[in-house]
Amino acid sequence: MVNKNLAGRCGFYCGVCENYRAYKDSEKLREEIAKKHGCSPDDVKCEGCQAVDICGWSHDKQWGANCKILKCLNSKGLKFCFECDKYDTCELFSSFAEICLKSGINLRKNLQMIKEGKIKQ
Repeated sequence: MVNKNLAGRCGFYCGVCENYRAYKDSEKLREEIAKKHGCSPDDVKCEGCQAVDICGWSHDKQWGANCKILKCLNSKGLKFCFECDKYDTCELFSSFAEICLKSGINLRKNLQMIKEGKIKQ
């Protein structure tokens, strides 16, 4: 069964995110993340980007409920970055996409696959 919540709205696959993995798989990792962010391990929780407004990480300035990309999409009433008319020139998206590309994650390619219906959302 496919978890549609893991199709990141920016093209990131939530299944590889350390916050998501800690919440789902590892109490030890939850404790490490909590220590790093100054919160309780019980606060380290995430069901994926599609559910972040319901149950999401809120103790970091850039991720989960505080994600700048998520806030931008919500303010425009959009679900994915590719739906935005500024997608090709967006500095916020481009800088994150560049960081991810260095780790082998191609956000633009992933978003194209979502757009084409090759990844369930």
